[in-house]
Amino acid sequence: MKLKNKIDKLVDDAVKKSDLVTIDILWSLYSSLNITSKTGYSNFPHKFSKIFYRACTENIKSKHVISKEEFLQKFEKIVGCVMPDITKENYVDATSSLGEALLKKTKQVMVLRLKKKFKSLDPHKKKLVSIMVSTDFIKSGGHNDNKCFAISRDEVESLVSAIRNSHTLQKILGWTPPKKELAGSHQIVLDFIRDPLRFVPPTIKLYELEYLLVELGVGFFAGYVSGRGNLGIELMIVLELLESLRNFCQDITDTQKKKFKEVIRRSSTLKNYYNDTLVTHSESEIRDRLLHLGLDKLSEQLGLRLLSISKEVTLGNVGRADIIAEAKNGKTVIIEIKSGEASGEAVGQLLQYLTTVAKSGKDVEGVLIASSFGEGARMAAEGSKYKITLVEVSEVIGDLL
Repeated sequence: MKLKNKIDKLVDDAVKKSDLVTIDILWSLYSSLNITSKTGYSNFPHKFSKIFYRACTENIKSKHVISKEEFLQKFEKIVGCVMPDITKENYVDATSSLGEALLKKTKQVMVLRLKKKFKSLDPHKKKLVSIMVSTDFIKSGGHNDNKCFAISRDEVESLVSAIRNSHTLQKILGWTPPKKELAGSHQIVLDFIRDPLRFVPPTIKLYELEYLLVELGVGFFAGYVSGRGNLGIELMIVLELLESLRNFCQDITDTQKKKFKEVIRRSSTLKNYYNDTLVTHSESEIRDRLLHLGLDKLSEQLGLRLLSISKEVTLGNVGRADIIAEAKNGKTVIIEIKSGEASGEAVGQLLQYLTTVAKSGKDVEGVLIASSFGEGARMAAEGSKYKITLVEVSEVIGDLL
């Protein structure tokens, strides 16, 4: 049987049986194929299977109550039926055929579910989704194929940050994002088979707002493999379902739209300003600005109860710590500063300081302050035996720059 016929039969059977789990798995597969390079798919089939499975499980558990055994049965049926016939040569056509079949045959049932799900949302989530849609906040982040697109992760991060820092938006929405959203339950460490020579599992950050769009059925987490074998997860938005969602959303006043756009614009402007200017400040300048805040203000900004602070403290032959503070709970807090993006090496340096101080019998924790953090830094901090908090410079001294 030709691949296109196999795809049509799978979709037809799922629609006939009202099997929404299978439909969602197929949409997950299409979304993942849509953003994976054909070279990546061809050269790293095992990696694709793993990242697709991980993204797919997030999609399914957001919408369905289903046993792992039942999910695996449906998942393996689709993988075994479709994926062996997808090659580097027919990759584009196969992906397009799957997308066309899904859009044509499943749209009606998807829209009905979308309407039902939206009606069941609590009021603040309805308001949040309505504002996001009515202000065209949900926009393409690339990979546009006229059926769906990848939402910009930077835009999601900016929205979360803007709401967190704006009492006006919190009042409009009736909702405040979790303070440490990146480190909460929406963080996934992918469990790939370890490379015996060198393996670092990628850490994928998924936001609560993204789960909301997946829960509604307008978006799907998609796993991708680049031509070089790099892995990741993005959120794909189905254009026609997004248009249907607009019909269900609440009416948002012009004043609310204007205020929302104004706060988002100001947040984005500040973020761009910090990204453009922070790297021009040396680590010593940033350290001096931190100390200029004073003990109480610095304690508040870092979420600590500091008792005293000292700068440039030499720790044996390990090096010189930027700032060492004593917290009121008795812990010694070591603060390390990086002027640009912090890597895993920066966390490693801080870990050396923490280990040295801990050997003297003190309880320790670390704070790494940088303009931004790479994946290596986040993974290293999460895997540290000591608590290490990552803080962006703009969060603590933005008003002084």
